[in-house]
Amino acid sequence: MSPFLPRVRALGFVVLLLAPAGCGWFAAGVAGTIYAGGDHGPTGTDLALLRQQSAPYGQPGTARIQGQIRLPVGGGLIVVPPATPVFLTPATTWMQAQVRQQVVGADRLPKRVDAGEIWWVKNTDTGGRFSFSELPAGDYFVLCSVAWTTASGKAETQVAWAQLTLAAGGDARLIVGRPGPGGA
Repeated sequence: MSPFLPRVRALGFVVLLLAPAGCGWFAAGVAGTIYAGGDHGPTGTDLALLRQQSAPYGQPGTARIQGQIRLPVGGGLIVVPPATPVFLTPATTWMQAQVRQQVVGADRLPKRVDAGEIWWVKNTDTGGRFSFSELPAGDYFVLCSVAWTTASGKAETQVAWAQLTLAAGGDARLIVGRPGPGGA
């Protein structure tokens, strides 16, 4: 586990995680891979490792994540509107690298790999809240692209994200955003 990425153990308590800025794809974890140029995702031993690490997440479990997407911007707080997609994916070695490169390094949601990754998607309610249930124990990333227009009319987009660990039967409650000055 990289010390660069925040991590929590969710055992039924409230967790506040805020994440860095970004923007990116808007796919809902369904068929079809979104890649540009010659980049087609992992191959060889990297692909085998991704499939091995993703396999345990293919079965239903007893854990649950409930949360809200909200970003502090200027002197205010943006709560995402209803029907904003929230993505959940296992924090495999491949995805940890993708979050570092795509979310933190390039300010966009990670590209999706159909051959091995598992993705869940839920839409937010009117309060920017979301919920995932029947999850197996393990490490996860929660990701959401947040868009708004500034007072001067400029369109802005940033990625809210969090990483957490769920125990079997765990019930994580978190606020997903991005860190302020000095990080989270």
